[in-house]
Amino acid sequence: ERSFVCFVNCTRRNVDMFWVNFQGKHIKHKTLARRERYKIVTYVTHPWVFRDSETSSALVVNSEETFYPKVVWSCLHDPQAVFSLEIPKVLMLTIAKWPNCGSLYRGNHN
Repeated sequence: ERSFVCFVNCTRRNVDMFWVNFQGKHIKHKTLARRERYKIVTYVTHPWVFRDSETSSALVVNSEETFYPKVVWSCLHDPQAVFSLEIPKVLMLTIAKWPNCGSLYRGNHN
């Protein structure tokens, strides 16, 4: 299943983001600058790891060295509330049209 994630580099260092492929190989995806935010559509089966760009030291996300995206369901009582979420605009427009309890947000709050 897809997951919508916003990674935030809360460090004073540049951070390399790696997707861990299905063979366990680290594939560099991006370097996050200090304090940079990066929104991505990924999958719950795609683990991510992060390294200090200068030293290659392992960094943690949510107290773990490997980040596993999650799918989160929550009900929006006001369909317009979807436009205040930090998700891609195309997803906002899709969710705003969904029936049932106003709208459903399917994504990751991290």
